[in-house]
Amino acid sequence: MVLLGLLLLLAACERRGYEISASGVAAYVWDNNPMHFGGIVRRDVPVADPTTFVQLSANPAFGRDTRHAFYEAEIIAGANPASFRPLGDSLYSTDDESVFFEAQLITAADLASFRALADDYAVDAHNTYLRGDVVPGARGVLTKIRNNGYLRDEANQIFYRSCYGCQIKQIDACDGATFDAGVFLREPEAWDRLCVYADAQRLPLTDRASYRYLGDHWSKDKGGVYYFNQRIDAADPATFGLVRSNNDNVVLGSDASGRCWFGTSPAQVSCSADAKPYTDPDVSPASVYAPRR
Repeated sequence: MVLLGLLLLLAACERRGYEISASGVAAYVWDNNPMHFGGIVRRDVPVADPTTFVQLSANPAFGRDTRHAFYEAEIIAGANPASFRPLGDSLYSTDDESVFFEAQLITAADLASFRALADDYAVDAHNTYLRGDVVPGARGVLTKIRNNGYLRDEANQIFYRSCYGCQIKQIDACDGATFDAGVFLREPEAWDRLCVYADAQRLPLTDRASYRYLGDHWSKDKGGVYYFNQRIDAADPATFGLVRSNNDNVVLGSDASGRCWFGTSPAQVSCSADAKPYTDPDVSPASVYAPRR
C-alpha cells in the first residue's frame, strides 16, 4: 500500500496540462518558487467553463473555452478563443489578430510573418524576440555559437546571454563573421580574427597575433597579461606562466620576479612555498584561436 501511494504521488507530481471535471478545471504547472524548490503544482482555474473547455496542449499548457483562452491558469487577455492556438510546442500562441507569449500580448509582433523558434526565441519580418520581448538591434534568427552564451544573427552581429533568465545584449565584436567561442577552461571564452573576449568584453590586447591562452582563465600576448578581460599591469608577459601548489592544487599566475596572482583577485598574493611551473594539459593549441585571414 505504501508503494502504491508513492507511485500515485509521483504520477501526480509529473502530471502536466489540465484536469477537467464536472466541478471545474485545474492546471498542473511548474512552480518556480524557490521556497518549494520547484515542482509541479495543481492550480484551480475558477473562471474556466468545464463544459466547453478544451486542452490544446499540455506542456506548456494552453486551453480555451467559449469565453477565454488560457495559458496555464491565467486568462490570455484579449485573445479570441474561437481562433486561438498554440504555436508548436513553444510558449507562444496566436489568434486571428494577435500574438502572445505565455499570457502576454506582444504588441510589436507581425502576425503574418511571426515564427516561434526554440528556447523562447521568435522572429517576424521586423524583429527578433526573446520571451516575447524585442531583442534590440538583432536581425533575423539568432544562432548559438557553441553553448557559452554567445549568439550570431543573420547580419553577423554578436549577442550575449549569460543565463537562461538573463537579458540578451549586443556586444561590440570586432569581426562577427569570424567570431567563434571556446570550450570552458580549454580555450579563450570567445575570439575573432581581430579580438578576444571574456564576459562579453574585449580583452585589452596589445598584439592579437601573439595571444596565447594559458588555462584557468589566464592568457597573455607580447605586451600584457590578462585574467578574464582584465589586464594585470604588474605582471611581466615575457616571463609570465602558471604555477601550481602540490599541497592544495591551486593554480596561480606568476612571473620571473617571484610574484604570484590568484585568478579571482588580480591583486598580488603570496606564492605557495611548493609552487612549481605548470602547463595545463587540456589547453588547446594556439592554432584553434589563431587569427583567420
